Amino acid sequence: MKCYAESVSDLWFILSAEHGLLRPTDIVAPYERTLKSMSLPERRQWAARVYSDLSKFLSPGDDVVVLAGR
Repeated sequence: MKCYAESVSDLWFILSAEHGLLRPTDIVAPYERTLKSMSLPERRQWAARVYSDLSKFLSPGDDVVVLAGR
């Protein structure tokens, strides 16, 4: 997915259940947290944080592509 993201995007990020939005160069310690293990309020809080962080990099009309596993 990294190769695809770099070929079609000017900027790309990694979504982390533990850390939210990560830059490809960010280094984090291993963790076990998943979105599936979060309660609905926790997932909503996570999504709001990711949206807020991502919004700082977006302009009107930008396309956003999300690549995710199960």
